[in-house]
Amino acid sequence: MRRRMLLAGLSLFALQRVIAPAGADSLYGDEADGRDPSLLPPPESPVDFDIPPTDFSKIPEKFLRQTVPWDDIEEPGTVIVDAQQRHLYLVLESGTYAL
Repeated sequence: MRRRMLLAGLSLFALQRVIAPAGADSLYGDEADGRDPSLLPPPESPVDFDIPPTDFSKIPEKFLRQTVPWDDIEEPGTVIVDAQQRHLYLVLESGTYAL
């Protein structure tokens, strides 16, 4: 990158900061508090929805939770993702990991 281009870019950045209103945030619009409420995430629902129990008979056995031996250097609490096998591992304290 040439020095002129860098200086021109920095000048434009500084000029934009001077021209932009103090509370404006271009991501959320520029209302009085600097945020457009229509772009914010919805508030937490006051209704608790029931989560139906899982029917484990419909899940292939190789994807069910199980504990297997682990002898690598990962610390307990580490999450390992094996995308090819579609497995998620959680390393446990006892030298095992949960599959």
